[in-house]
Amino acid sequence: MVVVLAAGAFAWRAGLGPPLLGASVAEDKLATAPRLSVVVLPFENLSGDKEQDFFADGITDDLTTDLSHLPGSFVISRGTAFTYKGKPIDAKQIGRDLGVRYLLEGSVRRVGETITVSVAWAAGAKKSATPDTSIGVHAASYHGDASALPPGASGG
Repeated sequence: MVVVLAAGAFAWRAGLGPPLLGASVAEDKLATAPRLSVVVLPFENLSGDKEQDFFADGITDDLTTDLSHLPGSFVISRGTAFTYKGKPIDAKQIGRDLGVRYLLEGSVRRVGETITVSVAWAAGAKKSATPDTSIGVHAASYHGDASALPPGASGG
């Protein structure tokens, strides 16, 4: 009996045991996630100027708020999204962890009076009968003069 328990404990610690509730809970979250469920990940400041961090964070906040006003949307809160700031991004894992179908991520760069904002909309984890190893990404960017933005919006 002791040998069986010891072998079971070894297998469990080695990752050979059955998954705990975590995997099925994540799958259940995705199965019941609204069609438009999204997390806006913190935008990365590529300027090299730490004073521009608040501008990048402001874009994240604004997009989170704007998306939350869409009918039928489920948007992860700013606080939860910011736990991923500065961490490597695995879209499928974040999608499973948060129970969202989509991730919005991006970057901001300001050099002088020129601002570049790049945004990528990625399909995160999704519940399907067949495994999907690809992640669909749609990207866009804005490159322009800071003076074209509303007063106070450019962080400068």
